[in-house]
Amino acid sequence: MKYINNEKLNKIKLNTQNFYVAIDFDRTMTTLNSSDSWDVAGKLLGEEFNEKILNLYQIYRPIELDYNISFEDKTKAMEIWYRDCVNLYYDYHFTKKQLEDSIEMGNLIFRKGCLEFLKYMYNNNIPVIILSAGIGNIIEKFLEINNCYYNNIFMISNFIRI
Repeated sequence: MKYINNEKLNKIKLNTQNFYVAIDFDRTMTTLNSSDSWDVAGKLLGEEFNEKILNLYQIYRPIELDYNISFEDKTKAMEIWYRDCVNLYYDYHFTKKQLEDSIEMGNLIFRKGCLEFLKYMYNNNIPVIILSAGIGNIIEKFLEINNCYYNNIFMISNFIRI
């Protein structure tokens, strides 16, 4: 284990020019029993849609977790998985209204202290980068609904064009 050199650490002057927070959304900013953004988005698209999404999950999730698969093969499979999932939303004509309604009906729950953390980062002008394999549209809307989509927050995620 490598330990931090306290002398070196004390010399570092962190500020908004050399410091930012990178964080995941699903089950990091939200609780472990919270839905993820993919589940929330598909809530209003019906049983057939949910079966197709579940089928894709059952095919590709084991590949994602298999450490014996080469990086190249795993990357290719993950790209196919996400493309096929996003295409399902297009096939079922996912709308902006459904997105908004699904968030209200969904089970997205911030972790205790997350809203205060985001407010603190905003008040101290510290950039926050949300990196998510989830659906960025859902994450953005959820942040907006909770009045915490501040101008210091940047998002790298999958987005559905609606």
